[in-house]
Amino acid sequence: MVGFRKTKRFAAGLMTAILTVTLCFSNVLNVHASSEAYVGTVPENGIEAPEGYQATLVVDGREVQIVPGTTYTQEDNAVVVYTNAAGLYGSYEGRGEEEYRTGLYVDATGVVDEKSVADAVSGGTYDGSSADGIRIDSSSDNFNGLMLVGTDEAPVEYTINNSTFNFLSQSDGSNVSDFTAFGSVLTAFGNAKLTLDNVTINTEGVARASIVADTGSDILVKNSKVNVAGGTLYDGYVNTADQTKMVAPPWVLGISGNARGTNLLGDYSTTTFYNSDFSASEWGVLSTDACQKVVLTAIDSVLTLTGDSGYGTYAIGDAKEYFYGTTFNVATYANIITGGYVTFASSDGTFDIAKDNDEKSAVFEGLEGKGQKSVINSDAFGIMWHGDGEANILDGTEVNTENAIFLIKNGNVAINVDDALLNVEDSTILQMIDNDDSTVGVYMPEGAAGPSFNTEFNEEEGYPGIDNDIIYDASAAADDGMGGPGGPGGPGGEGAPDGQGAPADANAPDGESAPADANAPGGKAAAPDYNVTASFTNVTLNGNMYNATGYVGAPKTLSVNIGENTELNGIITAASAIHSTDGGQTQNTHFTIEEYDKLGHVANKVYNNGANNVDVVVGSGGVWNVTDECEVTSLTVEAGGTLNAVVTVDGSEVEITEGQTYEGSIRLLAAASSGSDVPEESAAESVQSPSTEAAETQAAQASAPASDSSSGVNTPIIIIIVVIIIAVAAAVIYTQSKKKK
Repeated sequence: MVGFRKTKRFAAGLMTAILTVTLCFSNVLNVHASSEAYVGTVPENGIEAPEGYQATLVVDGREVQIVPGTTYTQEDNAVVVYTNAAGLYGSYEGRGEEEYRTGLYVDATGVVDEKSVADAVSGGTYDGSSADGIRIDSSSDNFNGLMLVGTDEAPVEYTINNSTFNFLSQSDGSNVSDFTAFGSVLTAFGNAKLTLDNVTINTEGVARASIVADTGSDILVKNSKVNVAGGTLYDGYVNTADQTKMVAPPWVLGISGNARGTNLLGDYSTTTFYNSDFSASEWGVLSTDACQKVVLTAIDSVLTLTGDSGYGTYAIGDAKEYFYGTTFNVATYANIITGGYVTFASSDGTFDIAKDNDEKSAVFEGLEGKGQKSVINSDAFGIMWHGDGEANILDGTEVNTENAIFLIKNGNVAINVDDALLNVEDSTILQMIDNDDSTVGVYMPEGAAGPSFNTEFNEEEGYPGIDNDIIYDASAAADDGMGGPGGPGGPGGEGAPDGQGAPADANAPDGESAPADANAPGGKAAAPDYNVTASFTNVTLNGNMYNATGYVGAPKTLSVNIGENTELNGIITAASAIHSTDGGQTQNTHFTIEEYDKLGHVANKVYNNGANNVDVVVGSGGVWNVTDECEVTSLTVEAGGTLNAVVTVDGSEVEITEGQTYEGSIRLLAAASSGSDVPEESAAESVQSPSTEAAETQAAQASAPASDSSSGVNTPIIIIIVVIIIAVAAAVIYTQSKKKK
């Protein structure tokens, strides 16, 4: 009995000691983020966080940059918050762990308090599954608004309604990345589904993306408005494809800027934009990068470039991109393709979104369209390829450009146009050129994770093959290690090499599979011996098509099918091209990175270099009214097709027989009785664009890492001390009981 009392007394003493210590150190052992009022002047080395934690300063409910020398009084309501959200959550591992700080960190357990800076979230309500009416205002370089993190074992879904995020920073790009969503506003990782409805997002600063989906996550944005303004790059930034450092587009794309509106990363991720407005100053509105088999969809939305340079969307890594009833207002390109599909169609019907995985898993269903047509308005080109891919312009889509609607620099390309309206100011419908990316060239800095780009473009004077003897020599290129089109390591994507495989199939909502090969509108299969296949049905074409390849890069074949209910008033021809922005009056033989907008702009002369083949089929119901001299290597007019031209084959004039294929040196001239009201176009076409200067870089170095020696002791040390105190207390109690015995 005495032994029992002693044991009971020992247990009671132990529990008392544990309770006392726990109460004394509850602020340390609490799972919530640690926060405390901040009064005083920020030290020179910033505010130091405990080991493994990050410090965030919130002033009167607004997250702010920690700036040494700044003084806060009691009236400022300044709070310093310590969280531990650092980690590697996304698919890109090149940068290692990022020191994420975020307003809300949500996983399958709900809002994770110790990883969330809740003091920066104001208004409205939120819990572990949704937020409504909240607001986050942030001005530091790399604060995140929401990180939604799911896994295969613990999936998570979250909804944000009626909320505002203003992330207006001075980020110069030195400590931020949209490849890892470090500093992005709303991000989903892994098996996570995020829905946004009536959300407003504004960002300022380099590489401050609004929305990022990564590692198989799915994001739906409805009835929302997003604007990404960009900022000023840090002094000394080198234009690069090294994704550990890249915060601006490779200038060889012919664009500039330093912030993408959104990014779609990883494998099988999806983003869907419904009845929403997205704008970005430069670079790009919606992007895909460092990914495989992602799906990007925009329905009844507007994508706008507010600056002088950039694209609407980017398609890489077998991306499938669908635009239904969506309007593009862009400076340079509606799309850049290097290993992806894009499809433009009307928003007539109801759309279901599926992943591009083996199961075609449903993601979002029942998105009802308004029945609008898609529209492309571009101050320069329509779609540019510098890798494999396909474009489908369907269902009443309207395209308005100043320069070539289709600009092909590289890749195996399929173009399918059916029931569309194509308007081009300089009369160039399709332009093939040797990849001027490779003319600029790249180099690999020591220790870099990717190439950087040379800063000058050079071209021999005169039209190649005509004014000089520049013709591509495959054997010489092999000896030089050029490796074919694209040059040595020529960039094929925003930080990715050339050679992305052409997509095999499309995963269109409502089961409308975007045609890849044999299903192309007009019935012309993208045969493997054609590098570029362009098929047209149910459209009137006023303009020209040029194959100006095979000079400083490997030649490609152009195959054009003029299909049912299609009339082409213009020429299709093999050509030689020079870089020019004034119709060939001045050749741009040399320019630098500051004149990036001169890339892709050329003037043409009719010329067959012996390898830039052009094959034309005028199908049943198709009409080709030749308006000027042109040259092709294969010509077929099928039964029911019409060709209005004077034709010579190997120097002899011929009367075209329906169904017969003619091969050789085939020259076509306008027929006096062609009946076309379209004025004849000069064979040497000009392509012009507004003179655009690259964004000026200024010195804007990031502040030193936040640290403060007064922030407190290390949490693990405190825990050890607690354990020691408990052990000592237990020993004392036990010793006393022994003495009494």
